[in-house]
Amino acid sequence: MLQFVRDGELFRAVAVASPDGHRVTSTVGRLLDSNESLKTSECNRTQEWKELAHVVDRLFFAIVFSLMTVSVLIIVLVPFYKDELNAVDDNDDEI
Repeated sequence: MLQFVRDGELFRAVAVASPDGHRVTSTVGRLLDSNESLKTSECNRTQEWKELAHVVDRLFFAIVFSLMTVSVLIIVLVPFYKDELNAVDDNDDEI
């Protein structure tokens, strides 16, 4: 016979003496196997989410890095070309 005993927040199976010991052992074995398969499934699901998080993290890093590089180039190059842009505007005014 199999009884379930509450142990904190978990239930654990306790085998009670039974004339058919094989049946109890096989039942406990099936419960443990199903519990292991659930843990494996949860581990696989967790691993998949971690992989997705890494991919999204790399994507956001690439986007932010690109935007920051463009910003730095604009900040550095605008003063250099500012004089040339003003010279073009002055030539347009003379015509």
